[in-house]
Order: sequence, then structure tokens, then C-alpha cells
Amino acid sequence: APCAPARKRVRPSMKDQPDTHFPKTRINKKALRTDKRIGERAVQALETATDGFLLSLFVDAARCAENAGRTTVRLEEVALALGI
Repeated sequence: APCAPARKRVRPSMKDQPDTHFPKTRINKKALRTDKRIGERAVQALETATDGFLLSLFVDAARCAENAGRTTVRLEEVALALGI
């Protein structure tokens, strides 16, 4: 079924979407709220831990969505997975 015209404007095409690369270093530094320098190995360890946490979170959220009979993960499933 074709999308309504308003929905087409909201959903960008794949070529217009930004790269899937996460600026994790910037996000992690912002989360730490520090202007101090962080060593490269410390940043790598933080990125590894962040990747592992997010992967586990979305795997759990996907299981919750699957249990509800859906394949799309909603915010409710993410919140439920955080509470598990």
C-alpha cells in the first residue's frame, strides 16, 4: 500500500539518511561531562562497554517485541528491557 503524502515527507530516503556510524567518542565524553583528556585505551574500553550494553538492550527489547507478536521494537519494549 502506498504511503500517504505527508508520511512520504517525514520518511527520508536511504540516500538522505546519515551514516550509521555513531560518534560514540563525542557522546561518551558528553556523558562524562568533562573537559579533561581521556586516554585512547580508556575510550576504547568505554566504547566496547557501550556497544555491549546497547547490543544486549536491543536483543532483550527485540525478544519483548517478539513476545508481543511484533517484529518492530517500540519504546515500551526498550523500557521493559531496561527494567529486566
